[in-house]
Amino acid sequence: MRKIKEVLRLYFESHMSIRRIAASCSLSRSAVSDMIARAIAARVSWPLPGELGDSELEALLYPQPLGRRAKPDSVKMDMPYIQRELSRKGVTLQLLWTEYIAQNPGGYQYSRFCELYRDWQKSAEPSLHQDHKAGEKMMVDWAGQTIKITDRETGELVDARIFVATLPASNYLYVEPFASMALENWIAGHVHAFEFFGGAPEIIVPDNTKTAVSKYCYYEPELNATYADMARYYGAAVVPARPARPKDKANVECHVGITSRAILASLRNHRFFHVAEAREAGLLHDCESQCRLPFRSAQELVQCPQASHGQKGGR
Repeated sequence: MRKIKEVLRLYFESHMSIRRIAASCSLSRSAVSDMIARAIAARVSWPLPGELGDSELEALLYPQPLGRRAKPDSVKMDMPYIQRELSRKGVTLQLLWTEYIAQNPGGYQYSRFCELYRDWQKSAEPSLHQDHKAGEKMMVDWAGQTIKITDRETGELVDARIFVATLPASNYLYVEPFASMALENWIAGHVHAFEFFGGAPEIIVPDNTKTAVSKYCYYEPELNATYADMARYYGAAVVPARPARPKDKANVECHVGITSRAILASLRNHRFFHVAEAREAGLLHDCESQCRLPFRSAQELVQCPQASHGQKGGR
């Protein structure tokens, strides 16, 4: 709730400066100036009329723009329900909107439905911007999508797992396929990533996979002994992400999606008979190509969706 009344009181009654009002109300000076300008434009006087409540004052100063008038309560969105349903496998905003509009024919259209949910999500789950120093962290994870390896003798298709490592300061990406998520492959993926990046980071941020954490603890997880030895050998510290907190390693989570869309999808028609073949002929080549792509602004990505997988070059 905006501190409108207090701002107006301090300005009209106490004649305080905008700077002092902003400090007193814990608001920015631009926000205070905007409130006062709106009050003057709406010809609001002080003291306020007794019948003018908080909601009436806010509606007077911040009227609904045309085309965005509030919907009646009968078609309002149940945001907590939408959030719970989205956590279920296969449920999308498109599906939830289809169900919503079937029950509320006069409700919001799909684009507005998504916009309102995203706005609510930002206010309900505020995020802290993370600044990353070059060479400080490397984030690692296994991609959910796999690549098919064909057995030459039987023709059987076997899933190869994809190891993904990123440097969040530069978005530099390393991808490598392995026959399984076994410990030796987990360690090999790290070593090969260090070689690809040209050095080891100060901190490695993995998920809470068994190959990284042998005993879970929210504050002090116990690392897998072999994994801890590897980190010690390279002079790195391992700081696992908290369970169910993907934003702790948001950069690699993003690049897992990029790996699936920009690299694995481009190899969908290739046929590999060995993991080493996929590594040498396909994945590593495409990984290096992704790292060399020039950085694109958000506006360019909207205009050119197929470029949305581009990464910053350099380390």
